[in-house]
Amino acid sequence: MLKNPGTDLPEFRRMVEHDADHFFRLLQLCPNLRLLLTFGPIPPEKPGRPESLFGHLFTAAETRGFRQIKDQDSWKLWHEPTGRVYVVHDADTAGEKCIT
Repeated sequence: MLKNPGTDLPEFRRMVEHDADHFFRLLQLCPNLRLLLTFGPIPPEKPGRPESLFGHLFTAAETRGFRQIKDQDSWKLWHEPTGRVYVVHDADTAGEKCIT
């Protein structure tokens, strides 16, 4: 979408930010979910290089009741009130280990 000249990049960015609110609420409705795969770039907040969806969600997580945890091989989101932990993997990162 970023390379499509018809894409309204500021609107695309607003859509991602708006959807992040719903995303974190939906996580709490999925008690059996343990792994999230993220993929793709999103428009940057300020002029510059595109941002990854992975990076945006991790930044947004802090203000939505989730803590970020980095262990040896993965990133995790921990929702302290429910005690749930979600492994998050950026499927768009070249050279990453296979998660399977």
